[in-house]
Amino acid sequence: MKIFENFKELEESDKILAQELLKEVGEGEWQQDQLYVHDNLFEFTKHELTDGWYMDNNLDKDYNGAPDLMNYIDTESLGRDLSERWDISSHFLSEDDSVVETSCGW
Repeated sequence: MKIFENFKELEESDKILAQELLKEVGEGEWQQDQLYVHDNLFEFTKHELTDGWYMDNNLDKDYNGAPDLMNYIDTESLGRDLSERWDISSHFLSEDDSVVETSCGW
């Protein structure tokens, strides 16, 4: 995950993603807020499993030789389901599968 301090930083790093986001959600106060960008749904899903909604399950923990549960989770299907159910006022899925989040809403 990449963290940008504001929209201007995102635009300097990835102009195409920034313009797609701006076209979709319009201008607003969100442009001054931090933006969290995941390169794709897989990375977003991994983040949610280990540091997000599901972090209390400790899926990023080493269980002393036991199988890693992350290897058994269909992150592609879970990612698609998450993207269909998330709060669209704070999440954006780009055409190239990048995920952008804001904590203040669009």
